[in-house]
Amino acid sequence: MGDRTPEWAAFQTDDRSSYLCAEGGGGHEVVADRPALGTWETFRLKWLSQNTLGLRAFNGQYVCAEGGGGHEVVANRDALAEWETFVWRLVSLGGGGEETKQVALQAANGQYVCAEGGGGGEVNANRDEIGSWETFWVVIPPENLPREGGWGIP
Repeated sequence: MGDRTPEWAAFQTDDRSSYLCAEGGGGHEVVADRPALGTWETFRLKWLSQNTLGLRAFNGQYVCAEGGGGHEVVANRDALAEWETFVWRLVSLGGGGEETKQVALQAANGQYVCAEGGGGGEVNANRDEIGSWETFWVVIPPENLPREGGWGIP
């Protein structure tokens, strides 16, 4: 991403097989099982500092690491507080010159968001170290994709 901090992003698993998805567009769990990019797989990034942010789902609710981390990741919070903020860590696991497009998301307790099994199902915030399951490619969604607040949400 370099110096550019996106306003909208999708997160694709390290093997590029799945996108993170706020089930129902928000209000439920976050999973990593979508093979294609759509509105439920797109998040509005609310930057609180250079590397701290909240992720807003299609319905306007925020992504939350339950318990501040150590548990499942959901998208059902109406406001940003400690459990709804993440540290955006650029990751270089080597390879292809695209390494600056990979990120790890660190929860309030210091643990990292993980696509269990590398993708295909659950998303938790319960890992102490960054590996491939805790690393996501940042995809900037196309401008013509419906955005948050089909939203009508500022």
